[in-house]
Amino acid sequence: MALNEIYAIGSELVFPVASTVTSGDLVSVGTVVGIALEDAFAGEDAATYTTLKLDGVFKLVTADADIAVGANVYVDAAGAVTETATDNKFIGHCVKSGTAYVVTRLVQSSDAAAV
Repeated sequence: MALNEIYAIGSELVFPVASTVTSGDLVSVGTVVGIALEDAFAGEDAATYTTLKLDGVFKLVTADADIAVGANVYVDAAGAVTETATDNKFIGHCVKSGTAYVVTRLVQSSDAAAV
């Protein structure tokens, strides 16, 4: 075992977030995206935190209709999930879509072309 290893599994990590984050929310922290596993809580340093699930497949709300399976999926500045790439952050790929939702496989990347 490496002496500098902090976590054996890095798919669930604690990040600083807004105090309004609730379990199930899609959360962006810099270029990292994840799903909140719990409501935001106050840390000892007065900041608020939550554990984010950084991989997996999740059903997310979207205003876009009929996103194609396999399409890249993004989140805009307001936190809305969309198929529009311009000025938005890549979060993963569509696995399934329906009326007002998209099932998304999360991908950790700041560049969709690199995936």
